[in-house]
Amino acid sequence: MVNALNACAKVVKAVGYGWMIVAVWFMAALFFLSVADVGGRYLFNRPIVGTLEVSEILLLGIVFFGSAYTLNRDKHVTMELLYARLSVPAKRGVDIATRILSLALFVLMTWRVTEVAFYYKATNRLVPTLFWPMYPFVLFVSVGTLLLCMELIVQIVFLISGRPYYEDQG
Repeated sequence: MVNALNACAKVVKAVGYGWMIVAVWFMAALFFLSVADVGGRYLFNRPIVGTLEVSEILLLGIVFFGSAYTLNRDKHVTMELLYARLSVPAKRGVDIATRILSLALFVLMTWRVTEVAFYYKATNRLVPTLFWPMYPFVLFVSVGTLLLCMELIVQIVFLISGRPYYEDQG
């Protein structure tokens, strides 16, 4: 059972890392697109058409593809004013409770956003200016939140079992 848990955790970690790499590439693309658009606008009076829409799409990927990796590395924003004063068992209880609540929220979000993506596909909703289908980009959010749910499940199981996170095991 422990080996299966560790194997599952390593797969989730690897997939999260892979999507984080995609988010980094999206960030680089956003940077170069913004520089090219500003240069075209002010140097040649010819901005790139659709830059705003592509930037919005890239931002979706950056935020949601990098979220699971951020959670895995414990680099999310925390409020430690009260948390730091808790005992170790109380901290563990708070960690479990917040992850369960987060899991519930992100499961709902994954479900609803996926429904919206299929609705956009059925109605042929397009990205303004570019006239690209919108549903694949809405699925960025679904993929990111699904991966975040998997990471939360792994962390909940590790917290309940009392074992250290798999990232601490080398």
